[in-house]
Amino acid sequence: MKNNISLLYPENYDADRRKASQMHGMDFVDALSLKSMIVLVNETFRGAPPIRLTDFFTTDSEVISYRLDVLEELVDNDDLCAVLEKALPVVRGIFDMHTIINGSVSLEKSLSAIRILESYIEVTDIFYDGLKDREVHSAGLKALKKMVSETVSGDEYRNLKSDLNEQTVDFGELKSVTIGVNLDANMQAVEAGLLSVNTERFKKGTLIGKVTGLDKKDPYTLLSPLYPLPKGLTARSIGLDTDSSGQSRPESVIPDTEVLAKSIRHALEDNYKNSIRSFGPVVDKYFSVNTAVYVTLFSEIRFLLAEVKFIKDMRSLGLSMVKPEVRGMADKCFDVQGIYNVNLARNMPHVELVRNDLKFDGDGRFYLLTGPNHGGKSVFARAVGAVQALFLLGCFVPADRAVMSPVTGIYTHFTTGDDRDYGRGRFESECERLVKILRQLGEYDMLLMDESFSGTGALEACYIASEVLTGIGVIGSCGIFVTHIHDLAAQTDSFNSYPGNKGRIDNLSALMEDKEKGTRSYRIARIKPDGLSYASDIAAKCGLNFTDRGNFGI
Repeated sequence: MKNNISLLYPENYDADRRKASQMHGMDFVDALSLKSMIVLVNETFRGAPPIRLTDFFTTDSEVISYRLDVLEELVDNDDLCAVLEKALPVVRGIFDMHTIINGSVSLEKSLSAIRILESYIEVTDIFYDGLKDREVHSAGLKALKKMVSETVSGDEYRNLKSDLNEQTVDFGELKSVTIGVNLDANMQAVEAGLLSVNTERFKKGTLIGKVTGLDKKDPYTLLSPLYPLPKGLTARSIGLDTDSSGQSRPESVIPDTEVLAKSIRHALEDNYKNSIRSFGPVVDKYFSVNTAVYVTLFSEIRFLLAEVKFIKDMRSLGLSMVKPEVRGMADKCFDVQGIYNVNLARNMPHVELVRNDLKFDGDGRFYLLTGPNHGGKSVFARAVGAVQALFLLGCFVPADRAVMSPVTGIYTHFTTGDDRDYGRGRFESECERLVKILRQLGEYDMLLMDESFSGTGALEACYIASEVLTGIGVIGSCGIFVTHIHDLAAQTDSFNSYPGNKGRIDNLSALMEDKEKGTRSYRIARIKPDGLSYASDIAAKCGLNFTDRGNFGI
């Protein structure tokens, strides 16, 4: 069996290429609230390493196309999703047992290796039965189908099934043990041993069962719970004098359950050591190579199913989630129609959202977005960032249509509550954050700025913003600067005429629906704003237009 099958990366996509396609920074993940969109459930309590959204971003257009094709098939076919959902618990078990095998308890290692092979057969059959009669189109699912088909039809797989079936002990069916305990004249336990290993679990008795005596007729009903403290055993003698990190601990803090578990493991190991020893060659032959592929798929399946859930949740609200057309990074393409903000849509499910379009091109690589307060500027900028970020995960995006190129990084400079440091003002902290970003910013990056320089006066803010915008034009990165510094809108020719400019600066404006009433339309248009009109609208709405009224009202 090939052990490099992936649902997220093309065939032979090695570690060096993965490293080369990593993004520059990940602060944007929290800034854009991406973890609330694609929700990955961690299972660290089971020993599994954390699954992080940041592990799945890529700047490679080939990888993005590969993932989008797989995702499209899953979104469009509930039966395919059901196959992955059915396989996931079994794959999780393989992953868990791989972790145990790295431990030091021989019984657990041996039994887990056997259970892994049983689970390996189970999950291979799940994939085979789910895919054999289905025509799949994505390269990822085709590779998975081919792998399981070749595996099931091979002699090695048939021999493994035969070897497992010949074992006298079905370790997967062992559910409980029966223990016999002898007591002395003082009702103290003097010796104990294993009486039987069972395929049925014991269960707690009921009050009615105890009163009527019915519980005594069922050999698998417990009369009372047992809290063992084996006589004569010490923490050191049974290997419990250190915790999982290797630190010493006194016997007084050793849990009773650990004493019981350790004792039973010793008894089971002694009872089945011959069976386990005879099965060792089979385990060695099949274990590492044949199960590794499913360990790799564990995180990938969880990620894909989380993406599918996100897309279907948004569509259930009547919102579009579109598969973007992929262009190469050198094309610098961002042509998206019908953009909306996911978080706003979720918080206001019964409100018809305003959709907006955005295109980066030769006349506008970086935009100044101005307009009235509460006109949807910040919401739009974050929506644009989310569209680009989801694209880099190989996910559908919240829009009606999208043609996009990957970027090497997404940088955000939003006003935050921690922009004030001891001994420094908000404006100084703000500028320090921004200069760190600008020193990393490249031609193929995206930068989103929201009300930067608001911590100083208008004159100083306009001057510094002009310097920054001129530099951004020379760098050539794409992005949006949401600002109330309307004077900047008239300076785009100056920014664009600076020697070495690679990305032209252009204007976007948040439009008013009714200026007299101060009604916002939440429409974003590619026009030069009339900053004074917004100020006069606000003044009139608040009753501060003294020269028009001759008074401030009553």
